[in-house]
Amino acid sequence: TRGSLEAQIANFVDELTYSAHDLDDGLLSGLIVPEMLNELEFWRVLVNRVGWKGTRLDEVTRHRIIREQIGFLVDDLVQTSSARIDTANPMSPQDIASLRENIVQFSPIVQKYTVDLKRFLYANMYHSPQVITVARRSDRIIEGLFLSYEAEPRQLPTQWQARIAQDGVHRVITDHIASLTDRSAAVEYRRMYDALTHP
Repeated sequence: TRGSLEAQIANFVDELTYSAHDLDDGLLSGLIVPEMLNELEFWRVLVNRVGWKGTRLDEVTRHRIIREQIGFLVDDLVQTSSARIDTANPMSPQDIASLRENIVQFSPIVQKYTVDLKRFLYANMYHSPQVITVARRSDRIIEGLFLSYEAEPRQLPTQWQARIAQDGVHRVITDHIASLTDRSAAVEYRRMYDALTHP
């Protein structure tokens, strides 16, 4: 069976939002430059819609393109899905769940745009050496924090120590690490391990 109408919408909204934010992050970080995107028809459509002529991509123009990307995808999702709902004419959530395909869909051309963009992001951002290096460093920090807290829970802030009797040490450590920002986790990791390597 299919997910509810609300669940299908949420899945698509998550996907289009993440792809837009990731493209924005890639452009901002320099991992992606506009010339690399010229191979994508979707990119060419977006820059044409905002009237960018391919000169320097400043912050304002980058934001305009990303907003256009989100708006373009949302408009297509609404129009295509509304037409599919009119055609299927479901009368209950069970009718939607019993359909052979999700009723919420992009149009075929826009679906191709999103697939092409996802492939591009995987090839040029998610699997880039810089991103992989950062991810491995983050994994090392999280693992190091967990092992250190596990060996000596008294390193935890007192409010977290107070939860151990009720929730168990592993759950408390996990929740505490999850509450840290990237920066605070890195600072805590250095505090723990620099003391071992630099007496």
